[in-house]
Amino acid sequence: KDTAATAVTEEEEQPPYVIVVHGTRKVGKSLLIRSLVEHYTKENLCLVNTRGPVTTIS
Repeated sequence: KDTAATAVTEEEEQPPYVIVVHGTRKVGKSLLIRSLVEHYTKENLCLVNTRGPVTTIS
């Protein structure tokens, strides 16, 4: 079996990135999350509550 040919044709699914935003109150965590999501997905999150886990696919 030619393993070199199968390695090129089969794409391995990469694990997702996990980003943890942690800090004290009123330091801009939600603003940072909204800014990152808007930058990478071009979605507007102004009306979305960013409290708790936020999952996005870009």
